[in-house]
Amino acid sequence: MDNIYFITILVAFIAAPLARAENEVGGSIFYFGNKTATLSCNITSGGSTPVTWYFQNTSLKETGDRYTMTGTPSTPVLEIKKPTRDDAGQYTANFGTTANCTVNYTAAPLVLDMVKSMSVEKDDDLDIVCDIRGYPPAEVVWQRNGVNLTESALIQLRDYNGHINAQLYIEDVQYSDEGTYTCIAYSHLFNSSSTKSLVVRVKNPIAWVWPLIGIIVEIVLLGIVIFICAKLDKRRAIRADFNDTNQSVGQGHGGARKHGGDKHD
Repeated sequence: MDNIYFITILVAFIAAPLARAENEVGGSIFYFGNKTATLSCNITSGGSTPVTWYFQNTSLKETGDRYTMTGTPSTPVLEIKKPTRDDAGQYTANFGTTANCTVNYTAAPLVLDMVKSMSVEKDDDLDIVCDIRGYPPAEVVWQRNGVNLTESALIQLRDYNGHINAQLYIEDVQYSDEGTYTCIAYSHLFNSSSTKSLVVRVKNPIAWVWPLIGIIVEIVLLGIVIFICAKLDKRRAIRADFNDTNQSVGQGHGGARKHGGDKHD
């Protein structure tokens, strides 16, 4: 009985991961354009228990036909069809109660596209997320106008999706916080990095008042112009009526004088 117990413990510790990517010697690395990736585990003492592969705590038997599972109970093989960076991570081959074997499918970090710019009102909070794909988790450095940012009373650096410092949070934003923010995701394993930037503008919280005031001023000025024009038109009409009246009276006096002269002759 003691010998059986010793063998069980030995198998659990001897389980040794081995991973390879198709057409890549010794590779457990994602390369863009790979048609498949093949991961395998090898334990020194095989078991009869069926193997179940897990990724992010999900059984791959339940996730469609992208995965093919072959090999033997002691050397299980997992084939991933058309792998992407989203497939990068730690895979576990579960041998029931005998042993577990973990295999890392790695990928260099890639920062997904950000919005080109964003605006935040003064005294509000700024929250920027650097969305990264790749494994193992990258470590992020944030810069504002080329200067590294460090944590302070108002600046917080938080982990996001397992990536270190991938979320930048700034409280009580001021005009001095305007500028170009850059996320630099670095991988020590690959000795490579990926970057993306966006422009942050800080707005006056009462900036909306000025366009409103401008509209009101325009309406008032338009009303004044309409009022003045109406007054001028009224004066012109009065003068025109007055001139017509004077002209009519003048013509009446002229006709009377003419008839009087004819009678005299």
